[in-house]
Amino acid sequence: MVDGLLNSVVESDIVSSPYETGSPENFAGNAFTATREIISKAKEGARMYNAEADRRWTIVNEGRKHPASGKEVGYSIGGMKGASVKLMAKPDSWVAKRAVFATKDLWVVRNEERREFPAGKYLPQT
Repeated sequence: MVDGLLNSVVESDIVSSPYETGSPENFAGNAFTATREIISKAKEGARMYNAEADRRWTIVNEGRKHPASGKEVGYSIGGMKGASVKLMAKPDSWVAKRAVFATKDLWVVRNEERREFPAGKYLPQT
C-alpha cells in the first residue's frame, strides 16, 4: 500500500533508441528510453528479472502525485543484479512442483485476506 489503497505495479525496462545516430531524435547515438507496462492481472504477475534491460518494478499510486516531481508516488523494487539466482532444480523435481513460487523472480497478486502464505499453509522449511 503506497499512500492509499489504489496501487498498481509497473514494470519498466531501459531500451536503446530505435533512431539512427545523427538523427534529430538520437543525434549522438546514445539515446535510450524507459518502457512502462502495468501488471494488471495475477495471471500476468509471474515476472522474470532482465539485467540487460535494468528491469525494475514500481508499486505506484497513480491517484497521488509527488509534490516535487509531479509523478505518481511509488516504491521501486530494483537493483537485483547478482542477487537473482534462478531455481536450479529441474522443472519436474519435487522442489519445483512443491515451490512453484520459486520459479519466478517476482509474483504480483492482489492481496486477499484468505491468502496467508504464497507457498501454502504447511510448506516445510527444510
